[in-house]
Amino acid sequence: MGMRLRLALWTSITVFVLQPVPATASCGFGPLWREIENANIAVVFSGTVVGIEVAPAGDILTFKVDTVWKGNVSPLMLLYQWNGQVAAQNPPNPARPLPHSGFPTLRGSRSGIGPAIEGFRRFELTRRYVVTAHRLTEEERALFKVDSKGDYLSVSPCGGRLFDEAQAIGELDRIGPGRAPR
Repeated sequence: MGMRLRLALWTSITVFVLQPVPATASCGFGPLWREIENANIAVVFSGTVVGIEVAPAGDILTFKVDTVWKGNVSPLMLLYQWNGQVAAQNPPNPARPLPHSGFPTLRGSRSGIGPAIEGFRRFELTRRYVVTAHRLTEEERALFKVDSKGDYLSVSPCGGRLFDEAQAIGELDRIGPGRAPR
């Protein structure tokens, strides 16, 4: 199969399979070992959130990575998290400090960032997560105003698994020790 045909086929499959989760979707995670085997998941790693930038389309997250189970992962990773909205009516003021003290609830945001969005759970600064991410879809690239040339990654609007919880239920035992980021 020619390179162009493979690229066209991969792009059409990726756009269809990796559509962002609708804001009304319920949030839940499948087993980590299945996500590692899933060809649509580009990276699986654990890391601590060290930066959060709020954008109208969602959050832009920086993770300090400690363990990698899948993909090409560097010690610092930048990921996008779509908030499920096409455009924010009242984008947050970037000059205002972001407390990120908790996940938003349906009645309002405990983090003080504004109204909560159903199906969107923010990552918390300084918390450690097990992260699964896919390559940005064309829709996500447009929403975040990201060019089509870079290899950008996106996490689910539902957020991520807390590392301690994944460890407590035995998910990390099943997937093994992982490796250091490169």
